[in-house]
Amino acid sequence: MLKKSLLTIGVGLTIVSFGLSQAQPAQAFWLELPTSLKALLQQVRAEDTGSMSAGDSGDDGTIEDQPVDEDQGMPPPADETDTEPGNTGTAPPPAGQSPTTNQAGNNPPLIKGDANGKISDPKKMLQELKRGGAQMEGDLNRFQNMIDDGQQKGLKVPADLITRVKKADTLIKKLRGAQSLNDVKKINPDELDSTMNSLDGDRQNLQQQNQDGKQQKQQLARLKKEASSRLKGLKTVDQQIAQLTKLKIAIPSTISEQLKKVKTAFNTVGSATTADEAQTANGEATTALADLQNAQQTLTTLSRLPQVKKQSDQLLIDLNKEIKKTKTTVAKLSKTGTDLSSVLTEFQTAIDKLKIARDAALEKIKSGDVEGGLSDFQTEVFAQANDVRQFPETIQIMGSVGQFAGTFKQQLTAASRQIKSLKAQKHDTAQLEALFNDMQGKGQAVLDAMKAQPVDTDAILQALQDFQTARLAFQDAVEQLKPAGTDNSTIAQ
Repeated sequence: MLKKSLLTIGVGLTIVSFGLSQAQPAQAFWLELPTSLKALLQQVRAEDTGSMSAGDSGDDGTIEDQPVDEDQGMPPPADETDTEPGNTGTAPPPAGQSPTTNQAGNNPPLIKGDANGKISDPKKMLQELKRGGAQMEGDLNRFQNMIDDGQQKGLKVPADLITRVKKADTLIKKLRGAQSLNDVKKINPDELDSTMNSLDGDRQNLQQQNQDGKQQKQQLARLKKEASSRLKGLKTVDQQIAQLTKLKIAIPSTISEQLKKVKTAFNTVGSATTADEAQTANGEATTALADLQNAQQTLTTLSRLPQVKKQSDQLLIDLNKEIKKTKTTVAKLSKTGTDLSSVLTEFQTAIDKLKIARDAALEKIKSGDVEGGLSDFQTEVFAQANDVRQFPETIQIMGSVGQFAGTFKQQLTAASRQIKSLKAQKHDTAQLEALFNDMQGKGQAVLDAMKAQPVDTDAILQALQDFQTARLAFQDAVEQLKPAGTDNSTIAQ
């Protein structure tokens, strides 16, 4: 029988079961070697177990325990969140913190014992060590599954990591397969600790990569969705261009180039395989889209062009019809001695200038200066049309007064007869003869105004008004001299 000291392997350690599945949630796992397990392995390695088997017992069949250091304990409690994608259990401890102490800071028993913490059977101690190894083996298998899953998703796994996983697996299998404490003693706790700690760092890195990969995948999906939506929105621009093209309105090349650039950038986002690639293309698309939005204002302005062009075309059609009518009037007036050929020439010249201004405005729009072209339509075409219309108005006025020469002679003849008739009746016609001479002079002024060049319609109209005033004055004087009941319609109206 070995000495009692040989049975105090667990002395100085907190007594707890290595049934770690009871302490951590099923979804959470760590690869670090628990401090308490490492300490127990070190104790086994340090003791002279001799030929003692797992079934041996001490002098009194118990193993005394000692208080454990405050830093030792169990894995983290179940209320922390696991950061591994797809897991819902507790999270690994922060970097640099070993999963040895529970949330409350207590140090639970390392190996199950009686109420006083006494170990009654070394065989049970071996069972607990192997159960700890089983938990570590399960966690290592889960890590291997994580590696396999990462490789399937395209994550690069270093070759040395695979080597260390195999090394850890070998050491854990030795613990799992131990038949006695002597077998356990052959395991180097420092080597197992170093290997498992390094793997736990890899576990955290791999979990972070998985998390980053998930976030990048989500970002890629979001950018592609936004790109798809933007491309659909560009259909409105396509429709605007198609409508304007159908109306034979030239689209500035800069707009077509900007639209093509935006589509190319968003299509690149849609075909991207990484979030970084999509982000770069999206930045280019956003910049190009801002330029296109300015161009869209140009398209909106261009949409007004059909109506503007229609109005200008109708204006020229109306003026060309008007000049044909005025040519006939001018020809008739020329026979009466009224020459309006210069007015007719100016009228035709004004129409030709309007057509040139209209064509220049269209060309400016075609070159890309849409705003400038439409502005020219207003200032150089429509605004000038009012001045052009003055020419046919002048010819119309001249046509209206063109018969004046003939009627004027008739009026003078009738007035002269009235004066002779009143003289024969012994009336004093001196004042009447003066009014006759004034009316005759005012009529001659009308004839002179009609022959003047350039034609001044205002002067002609004023002369006509003066003549009418003189004629009415003469007629009133005749009325006062004639006996009652005599016919008064002596002068043509």
